[in-house]
Amino acid sequence: MKLKIITAPNPILRQVSKPIDKIDEKTRKIVMEMIGAIPSNHEGETIGAGLSAIQIGLPQRLFLAKINDKKDFQPFINPEIVATSNRIIKSPRWLEGCLSFPGLYGLVKRPREVTLKFQDLDGSWHAQRFSKFLATIIQHELDHLNGILFTDHLRQQEAQAYRL
Repeated sequence: MKLKIITAPNPILRQVSKPIDKIDEKTRKIVMEMIGAIPSNHEGETIGAGLSAIQIGLPQRLFLAKINDKKDFQPFINPEIVATSNRIIKSPRWLEGCLSFPGLYGLVKRPREVTLKFQDLDGSWHAQRFSKFLATIIQHELDHLNGILFTDHLRQQEAQAYRL
């Protein structure tokens, strides 16, 4: 069964996700199903750069982020931002969108770099620094795990939303 991405205004998107205590085959299966749920265009390119578990109705601290130009998505389990840069991304070429808000985009000002502590599918802990667009993806997906939506940032920053 293909997972369905939950769209706004579903209240599930406001839930705060719980840590994953045990990383096992069930977790690996969820990751594979999440990857399969990310839509693609007619050329097979994914139409999303990330997906959090809450967007498929699972309140677990897990998200995927596209880590390169291919279809490679990396899972991040129990993620936590441990450091951010003072530099802010303000580039209009990085309009943020969301699979839970189809066709809606906006310029969200976010730290340009973040250091993320997370577990991989083997349960090992990592701390890694991400920058630019990948830092934006990570912050966006981590917000989902905390019940925060990118539209909240647009409102708070009094930024324009665009429907495309």
